[in-house]
Amino acid sequence: MVRLPLDLVPVGATLARTIYTASGQPILREGHPLTAPILQRLRSFAVEWVWVEDPAFAGLSPVEPLQPATWLQLRQLLRDIAGDLRDGRRDWLPPPRRAALTALASRILEEIENLRDPHLPYPAGRDLLDRWVTGVINRMVLATRLALAGPYYRQARDFVLAALLQDLGTWARTGRSPAPACHPLARGERGHEEAEHHVTRSLRLLSGLELGGLVRALIAQHHERLDGSGYPEGLRGDAVHPAAQRMGAAVAYSLAVEGCVHRPSLLPHEASEWLLAEAGRLYDRQVLLELNQVLFPYPVGSLVEVDGRYWGVVVDCQGARRLRPRVRLLEAGDDGPRPGREIDLLEHRTGAITGYILDAGAAGDGPAPGSGGGQ
Repeated sequence: MVRLPLDLVPVGATLARTIYTASGQPILREGHPLTAPILQRLRSFAVEWVWVEDPAFAGLSPVEPLQPATWLQLRQLLRDIAGDLRDGRRDWLPPPRRAALTALASRILEEIENLRDPHLPYPAGRDLLDRWVTGVINRMVLATRLALAGPYYRQARDFVLAALLQDLGTWARTGRSPAPACHPLARGERGHEEAEHHVTRSLRLLSGLELGGLVRALIAQHHERLDGSGYPEGLRGDAVHPAAQRMGAAVAYSLAVEGCVHRPSLLPHEASEWLLAEAGRLYDRQVLLELNQVLFPYPVGSLVEVDGRYWGVVVDCQGARRLRPRVRLLEAGDDGPRPGREIDLLEHRTGAITGYILDAGAAGDGPAPGSGGGQ
């Protein structure tokens, strides 16, 4: 089983998980064959990613961090909140919505605590609002796993809430749509002023809500850095809360992988190596070591390119294979990809991951059904 962009699904594959609308209504039940007319029909519903069973992906059991019902509810709630802010509605977080967010935070924490295997991040679609929601959820999951692995495990729920709320200011603009998420910028870099304002806007939006001191500190400082190059205050050293350093490190990694209009994205292992190289300057070394313990850049089910030539799917990322996984290459077939040989990048030291698909808009760079793969 594997999760694929719709454009890469081989005709005749079997749907492995039910597809739902944003409101939770089923579109297509699991077990249904994905014929050419069905795939075209799914495009008309703006479906961009599906889980499929196919011989090329046999034996794989990728993991997403949240239960489907939780993910659907959270996704719709964030879309509603951001949409109200974008449209200028004053009552963007009424009591029922606030209660739903609070209840979801507890359920989310429980589900993340129960994760045992490295999880796939959620994939980005083409819609700007969907991309923002996906980024928020991915950053929240990583920040929460980091909190649970370190000294703030008792405050992990505060990390959940802060991560879901800290970028709402992105949408609180007058007469403009927000820019896509971007790397944490240093003070003085192009785009820094606008990025700085989103933190201030988020705090202003949340004024008067009972959130707790740590939640507010996380929101206020999630883009601060030890060397003073962060924002909005340019705090240095001990002035940056240790919990906010952990939130900031998780955010920095996630945004580095996502990329933006200002900077190209990094491959996941490149983002991990970049952060470790900045230990002591951007974030405390112990914080980055804790992040390194929970971070698996290429979990099972990841679609990767090897050596700029072959596309494949990650089949093992445990232990020393965290940065150099085992990959099953995909060979061309008349009606879709076939499983090829497996390459262990831990042993094949000259091999390297050169591409990665987590964006429906980039699916055209991947292995087209019935083409590509290794020999």
